[in-house]
Amino acid sequence: MQAEVTQKEHYDRIAADYEAQYGDPDGLTYREQFLYRPMFAGLELEGRDVLEALSGSGHATAYLLTEKKALGHRSGYFRGSD
Repeated sequence: MQAEVTQKEHYDRIAADYEAQYGDPDGLTYREQFLYRPMFAGLELEGRDVLEALSGSGHATAYLLTEKKALGHRSGYFRGSD
């Protein structure tokens, strides 16, 4: 249990820097083009429940919701989970 607390405290300390690094428009465009599109190509997720664990700021989650039409924005089931 202590390790979980330590990890959460660490992430809480670096969250703003993490988001500044990984949430900038160039970084998001890069990940969409070179990671998300190839990784999720061919997966039919429209209307399906999906769990994305360890999602950080939720950028991959947002991609799955908007581009792959996974459930969540309608059902409330899908959300990133750290």
